[in-house]
Amino acid sequence: MSSLIGLTARAALCCVFGAAVASKVSNRRRWAAFVGALPALGIPSGLSGRMAAAGVIGGEAAALATLVAVPRLGAAISAGLLLVFTVALAAAVRANRRTGCHCFGSSDAPIGRGHVVRNLGLMVVAAAVFRAEPSRPLELAWRHVASVGYGVLIGFVVTRWDDVEFLVGVKRDPPAPAARSSEAG
Repeated sequence: MSSLIGLTARAALCCVFGAAVASKVSNRRRWAAFVGALPALGIPSGLSGRMAAAGVIGGEAAALATLVAVPRLGAAISAGLLLVFTVALAAAVRANRRTGCHCFGSSDAPIGRGHVVRNLGLMVVAAAVFRAEPSRPLELAWRHVASVGYGVLIGFVVTRWDDVEFLVGVKRDPPAPAARSSEAG
């Protein structure tokens, strides 16, 4: 049973980090929006927005790759990244900095407590992977399809977090959709 929970958690994190990387590099507008949001999230003054953005994307890609190949290491990398992201988001919320998260490129909605809660939940998911999954590459059998499907569903909901908050009434204003751009990044 715990291996199925671990597989579900692993699929969810793969979906989340895969969507995060893909959304940030999918086109120039999304890349620029993400780079532009980083100073308000508290990157160190000596670090350029582009360098910080490249570091974030590199970390997310490393988390994704290791979740597939070496789950416990992937879970540890995921939890570490999420901790850094959560601290940055919490500091920005506390300082009332009004910037978009651009975590998944789909919304310009300003960051809020919900983003912090989302990341704390994802850290719990990473802990579930670490606890339940042995360090071996992904091996799927037919009995694992439902677990992976549930993980992908969880990951999808997480990547649409701003929309979920609006639907349940946490946010009064609908999140601003990302402008459609034919510009390839």
